[in-house]
Amino acid sequence: MKFSKILAAASVAALTILSSCKNKEENLGAASISVDPTEISLEAASGSSDVVSLSATRDWTVNNVPEWLKVEPQYGSGSSKAQTITITAKANEEIDRVAKITFTIGFSDAVLTVNQKGES
Repeated sequence: MKFSKILAAASVAALTILSSCKNKEENLGAASISVDPTEISLEAASGSSDVVSLSATRDWTVNNVPEWLKVEPQYGSGSSKAQTITITAKANEEIDRVAKITFTIGFSDAVLTVNQKGES
C-alpha cells in the first residue's frame, strides 16, 4: 500500500518536471545556436578584447578555448534574446595565431574564429 502511494507520487512529480521542461523548449522555439560575427580579430597586446552576440534557444557551453583566450561567460541558459559574450586575449609576443571556439547546445554548434596578431 505504501509502495503504491510512493510510486504514484513519484510518477506525478516526474510528469510535472517533464512537462515544465517541454513548455520551456516550446516557448523558445526550435533548438538553434548561432554566433555573430563568426570571426573576430584581436591585437597583440594583453587584454585585447571583442564582443560577439550568441543566440541559443537551449542551455549552452563553450569548448575548445585555448589557454591564451578567456571567454566570459563560459555557459548560459537558452533564451529568446541574444547574449553578449566577451573574448579577451593574453599578450601575443610570437607569430599570429588562430583559434576556433565552439559554442554548443549538445547536438548543434556555432563556431567562432578568433585571430590574434603577433608581435613578430
